[in-house]
Amino acid sequence: MRAHSQFRSSTVVVAAVVALTIGVLALAATGCGDSTTTASTTPSASPTQSTPAQMVAEYTAYYQQVKPVYDEINAAVTSLDGAVQNVSKTPDKTWTKSAEKMTSASDQLAAATMSLEAITPPAALQGAQDAVVSALKNAGSVLATTAAYLDKRVADPNAPDLKTTIETEVKAKLTAALQAAVAQAMAGMGGSSDMPMASPSATP
Repeated sequence: MRAHSQFRSSTVVVAAVVALTIGVLALAATGCGDSTTTASTTPSASPTQSTPAQMVAEYTAYYQQVKPVYDEINAAVTSLDGAVQNVSKTPDKTWTKSAEKMTSASDQLAAATMSLEAITPPAALQGAQDAVVSALKNAGSVLATTAAYLDKRVADPNAPDLKTTIETEVKAKLTAALQAAVAQAMAGMGGSSDMPMASPSATP
């Protein structure tokens, strides 16, 4: 009777082990199945690429945003022509008038800088926009310094030539940066994906 009981107990233990083993194998199989299914249904991540039509639309929308800002910059630069004309070599009221015009232009450029920095460009145009912003900040600094000098009406023999400073440090650098930025935007609007990187000295 005891032997029969032992045999029965052993049989139960073996059956339990077999059932547990089958359950583990089934669970593992299910897990592998889920992993395989997930892998087959979820594609690997890949960079998003815009179609030519999407790129043209993106660049066109960007240019429509920045064009009014570029127009403001051009207006400020144009106003500097009057700021350096008829300025006397010796301090007088023409110095004060010139300083006022430069301060006004500097304020316009500062406003344009803020407007431009609030606009997010297409990735490929980030460098061109940064170059314009850099040129704007440099121009604003030069104009503010020059205006302060003229406003004092105290001649400094070591001061750089007024017209040369405005032409090279403000107008030339701003114009080059703007031309490069516009050229890249236009290329994108035309559907060209092979656009050169812009730099402040680039002239399209």
